[in-house]
Amino acid sequence: INFSGTVAGAHELGIVGGTGTVTFSDTVTLDGLTTSAQAYAMVFDGNTTITESVTFANSGGLTLGSADTLTFIGGVTATNGGTIAVDGTVQTNGASLELGAVTLAADSTFATDNNASSGGSLTLGAVDGAFALNVDGGTGGAVEIASIVDVTTLTLADSGSATIVGTTAVTTVTLSDTTDAVTFGGSLTAATLNTAAQGYSVVLNDGGTITNATTFSNTGGVTINADTTFTGGVTSTASTTTLDADVDTASQPLTLGEVVLASDVSLDAVAEAVSVGDVIGNGYDLTLDAGDADPISIGSVAGVETLTITDSSTTAVAGATSATAVTITDTTSSVTFNGPVTATNLNAAGAQAYAVTMTGGDTITSAVTFTNTGGVTLGDATSDI
Repeated sequence: INFSGTVAGAHELGIVGGTGTVTFSDTVTLDGLTTSAQAYAMVFDGNTTITESVTFANSGGLTLGSADTLTFIGGVTATNGGTIAVDGTVQTNGASLELGAVTLAADSTFATDNNASSGGSLTLGAVDGAFALNVDGGTGGAVEIASIVDVTTLTLADSGSATIVGTTAVTTVTLSDTTDAVTFGGSLTAATLNTAAQGYSVVLNDGGTITNATTFSNTGGVTINADTTFTGGVTSTASTTTLDADVDTASQPLTLGEVVLASDVSLDAVAEAVSVGDVIGNGYDLTLDAGDADPISIGSVAGVETLTITDSSTTAVAGATSATAVTITDTTSSVTFNGPVTATNLNAAGAQAYAVTMTGGDTITSAVTFTNTGGVTLGDATSDI
């Protein structure tokens, strides 16, 4: 069936059955649309507005738009199987939007906040297609997407919360705003990850690889729960970074603000500077490696089980250091503790040529042997020892 002209009227249209294709080639404006659970396909090739909630029960596929805007004022559901191809904008006026697997046929937008800023829930199945995907759930709509693969740009304009359950493999990810958390449940692979200075948090549950330099500007926190490589370097100083896995920057700067450990963690810049703020250890190990030509700087260390300095040009801890054990494997020049060090064990391991300076008033429980050959400075006054 082909509706070649405009379909409009203050009434409801029902599609009863069949196995072919029902095509709307022009504008559609209806109060309601009902479909039956038959294997026919439906194609909308014009701007569409339907007032009542629509459920596409047909299983033969669905094509939404040809560079058009389709507005389902009362909401839309299409999860009964068949390919859903989208070319344009699919939106609701604060009602829920739920689609199964989606193939992008052009840059496309899915939104639930048309004329309703708070938005509604927005759920998509697996999304693919070499085009841009724009998602907007308003300030209150929960966004959930099964996976996103081979998309050029993923833009999350707004949501109450957003979760990509499975793999995200895109060229660019832009997180403009959300009220709560943006969670990547599967691995995240992207050339570029952009964030904004808004109060949401970002959670990477399965790690991944980001190629270009990444700055987390969001202020609600960053959580990394699996090994992650930021090939171009990473900066996360706008809020607390919680680490339950290792972070590697492949010879680019690694800069973090306050850090909370949720497991034993290694921060490895390979051959670049490592900078972290205050570290809350929660009884876990922290290992830092900047290579032999670049510095390590730390704000302070509290509650770490073992703090290990693997390698650096220089290492400096500005504030207090509290750990069960402090191990210095190697550094080129010096390791300086400017605040008090409280530890059971201090291991200046290996006959290496670095110096150790401790000027904060320190308490080491076990016997200490300094095997480094670059010198040892204890205290900054005659009364310190």
